[in-house]
Formats: sequence, structure tokens, C-alpha cells
Amino acid sequence: MITLFKKPCAICKAKVGEMHEFENRSGIRMVLCDSCKKYAEKRSFKVISENKSPHRMK
Repeated sequence: MITLFKKPCAICKAKVGEMHEFENRSGIRMVLCDSCKKYAEKRSFKVISENKSPHRMK
């Protein structure tokens, strides 16, 4: 039921793992998974939030 409210990754459309919020050069914000995070860092997207998942607490 929790996966219903979780946004999918903007690149691969997966809903698993930790999600990270990035902003591209045009100012568009997108949510990316761990595997697509490497692509975003390579393309020099700006990090908005490191961990978007509200259910994970440390």
C-alpha cells in the first residue's frame, strides 16, 4: 500500500529503493532512484534532497 503513494523514478520508472530529488539546468525537479542517481551526478543535476523517502528514519 505504501508503494501507491511513492513517486516513480523519472528516468527508469522504478518505485524501489531510496529516492533522491534533483533539479536539472532548466529548473525542473525530478525524483530519481539509486541506480539513476549516478546518471544525474554525471549530468551535473543539482541535489535538492538526499533522501526523499519519509518512511526511512535514522
